[in-house]
Amino acid sequence: MENPSGAPSASPLAATTGAESEYQHLLSYFKYLVTLCTAALTLIIAVGGVLFYRNMAEVREDASRLAQKAAIEESRKKVEEAFEQNKITDYINEVAARKVAVVTDKQIERQLQSKLEPVQRRITDIGEIAEHSARARLGFRAALIDLQRMVRTTNDEAVREFATSALKTIAGDYETRNTEALKKLGNVSPFEAAKSNQLGQATPIRNLHDIVVVVRTENDLNWVAAAFLVFRELSGSKVKAFDFEGVEQWCTANRPKCE
Repeated sequence: MENPSGAPSASPLAATTGAESEYQHLLSYFKYLVTLCTAALTLIIAVGGVLFYRNMAEVREDASRLAQKAAIEESRKKVEEAFEQNKITDYINEVAARKVAVVTDKQIERQLQSKLEPVQRRITDIGEIAEHSARARLGFRAALIDLQRMVRTTNDEAVREFATSALKTIAGDYETRNTEALKKLGNVSPFEAAKSNQLGQATPIRNLHDIVVVVRTENDLNWVAAAFLVFRELSGSKVKAFDFEGVEQWCTANRPKCE
């Protein structure tokens, strides 16, 4: 059908093609907008997530610091409260007092022990001297030897003096007894009394050598004391009774007479 105006008419196919093209253009543009929005939204979410994570970490760190600070403050208050109430102070003072008391007691004990130990030792030594003296008076040579040992070895001057005095008294008593015995025999010489077995010896006496043997080996102090009288007579020395070292010194200087 012709156009009455004589102008060519638009083709229906061309109109359809233009509409589709416009539709495809709009559709592409819409997809672009959607993609752009999606990308922007994803970026925003990512940035927000990072910021949120950092903020949460900082929040947790801040919360931890606040909790520690609160705990320290609470502990400090408790300690101050305890000190203010004198609980810990009293306890410290009590413990310190006990320690001081223990140390003081130990110091006093050590001081007393150091002071009393010499006294205790002296009492023990004096007891031993008394016991040895009693046995020596009964004629036991071993007891006399123990007394002489104490005189040589003790560091206590009082003990040494006491033991020395005991020895002198014992020796003097034996000398007195033998002197009286000689008087009863008619004032005979010690050697004459010993040769005739009148001094109670177990073996006969013939010379100085026999007397030295008695002095060195006899266990009965009664006969040993008498032997010292005979030794002084035959040797011409002034050795006192029970001075065994004096006899040995004389014999060392006069060996042939003692052998």
